[in-house]
Amino acid sequence: MLLQNKERLITLLMPQSDGTVPKYAVPRTTKTQSLYMSELLVRLMKEFCDSRNLKQRDVVDAALIEYFKRYGYQREVDKLLQKR
Repeated sequence: MLLQNKERLITLLMPQSDGTVPKYAVPRTTKTQSLYMSELLVRLMKEFCDSRNLKQRDVVDAALIEYFKRYGYQREVDKLLQKR
């Protein structure tokens, strides 16, 4: 039963967002990475970034970090963020 309701349980357990995009201090030497995305997602991301005065890179970083934390890479993300 828990497995069947996993997504619902995660939604209930995760804190609600106040609408702000978290900023992570990711240690980096920047590299270019091409991503193939739906045209609609690209348009949505551009609109989102423009409306909140954000860089797309920051949104993608935050989204990937949140995704990794949510799906089992919490330890790895913590190690990455501690490398300052």
